[in-house]
Amino acid sequence: MKALFLMLIALPVFAQTQEECKATYKKAVSVRIIDGINRYKVMTGPMYDRISFNEKKGLARVIGCAIAGQGQYAPLVFLDYKTGKQIASVSSFGRFSMD
Repeated sequence: MKALFLMLIALPVFAQTQEECKATYKKAVSVRIIDGINRYKVMTGPMYDRISFNEKKGLARVIGCAIAGQGQYAPLVFLDYKTGKQIASVSSFGRFSMD
């Protein structure tokens, strides 16, 4: 399953259109890496812990692209699916950090 996700984010996000980013986001939901988005809060899924830091950064870029458009950033908060606590965030300038 991890290999599938690696293929999803292999393309540089700046080269993806907003529609392509939305499609990649939907695939990430289907493989349970994330469970969904409510405004700018991203609920992680059980597979989120199994992907690397760089893959998490790529996922954040894809979600920002899906929300804000190609080459744009969206401030995001990632919440743990078990506890509901914040585990990562993306600034409005695109800086990804783990808490």
